[in-house]
Amino acid sequence: MKIKSIFTRLFLFFLLFTMMMVAVLWLIQMKFLPQYYQHEKVKILEGYAKEIEAVVGRSGLDHTSLELVESIAAGINGRVAVFDKERNMLYHEGMTGQFRGMRVPSKEWQAVLSGKTTFYHVSGTRQNSEFLVVVVPGEQYVYLMQIHFQTIEEAISITRGFYIYLLGIGIIVALLLAAFFSRKLIHPLLKLNSIAKEMTNLNFNVKWEENRQDEIGQLGETLNFLTDRLQVTIGKLEKELAKEKNLVKMRKEFVSRVSHELQTPISIISGYIEALQDDIAVSEEEVAEYFTIIEMEIHRMSRLIREMLDLGQLESGTFRINMEKFNYGDLINRVLGKFELMKKEKELLFEIKGNGYDSLVLGDEYRIEQVLTNLLQNAVNHAYHGGSIKLSIDDEGTKIWTSIYNDGEKILEEDIPCVWESFYKGGKEKGGTGLGLAIVKNVLELHGSSYGVKNTNNGVCFYFDLKKYSR
Repeated sequence: MKIKSIFTRLFLFFLLFTMMMVAVLWLIQMKFLPQYYQHEKVKILEGYAKEIEAVVGRSGLDHTSLELVESIAAGINGRVAVFDKERNMLYHEGMTGQFRGMRVPSKEWQAVLSGKTTFYHVSGTRQNSEFLVVVVPGEQYVYLMQIHFQTIEEAISITRGFYIYLLGIGIIVALLLAAFFSRKLIHPLLKLNSIAKEMTNLNFNVKWEENRQDEIGQLGETLNFLTDRLQVTIGKLEKELAKEKNLVKMRKEFVSRVSHELQTPISIISGYIEALQDDIAVSEEEVAEYFTIIEMEIHRMSRLIREMLDLGQLESGTFRINMEKFNYGDLINRVLGKFELMKKEKELLFEIKGNGYDSLVLGDEYRIEQVLTNLLQNAVNHAYHGGSIKLSIDDEGTKIWTSIYNDGEKILEEDIPCVWESFYKGGKEKGGTGLGLAIVKNVLELHGSSYGVKNTNNGVCFYFDLKKYSR
């Protein structure tokens, strides 16, 4: 499709507008200019007549008034005559030759006697000559003013010729206006078009920078706003796509790690069962040891499967927690009881402090027990032999904050965001399934709790908050 440029449209608009205005003016002057011009001439001649009347009224038809008549006749390049009320011409001055119109027609004379100024046209003695006659009533006399009518026609003819030049000037003006406005209008539009093209190429760094207070400026600001919104939206989409790709990768890694985690106990169990079948164990003590190892691996595999099911349920988005009030101190005591044997085996020192120990909190007691168990298990796994684990329970108004510290190796700063991922075990294997902290994360998020982990001077501290129950 052929596109007309704005310059062409502007030029055509201004050209047509100019021609239309000239045409309208032409029609107006053709229709009304002769009448208007004649009307103005009549008013001027009437004014001269009243000027004579003013002088005659003071001194009569004396030398002074007759000089004025002579002067006015010369000024209008016509004739001036003075009549009495009986229609007798008392004096005249002006053009030579026969004075056509010397006798005022009866109809016009009656109008004059009634006090009205009247005018009419008469033909001259020469061919194509015509005169305009204006008759003005006075107190004692009637004044007749006569001029050539051709002067009016000549003026109108000159005016009509002028419009031809005006049309040419109008075309030039239209061209100049089109060039001026196209520069003012097209340049910013081209800039906006350039910005829009850059947007199609996903380049959002090009901005509208002109300071205009008109619709184009508003369009530029809107385009800037749209650019910013698109940049943010596309950025979010890219992040979501990256997350989606990462999720697919994590799922593959999850399947791989689950296979690996299950393969290890299955291989151990299979190996010891084959050993028992082949009577490799020669004593009852060895047989009992084999069965103990098999039982431990079965428990490990059972725990892994249970935690995988828990994590899958928590991450499904359909799991609902059972919010209720419970005594936080009682729950902590119950959880700590699970670690008595491990505490003795690693010779660990457990310390509890804070003013929120016996507080009532809101939450799913079973799931919060799971959180405390997993965090303490993680602390025990990573604490030094003979080291310490410290629990801090602090009441901070509407929240109960729990901090679990263990001395031991710090987490690498770049690994801190990863500790909440499934199967993350840090740089060294420390026991566990690698699912505990992922379960902690999902449970706390379902509770709307804040949580985190930080390195301290001599170890690592995990922390989270719970809503305090208020009556």
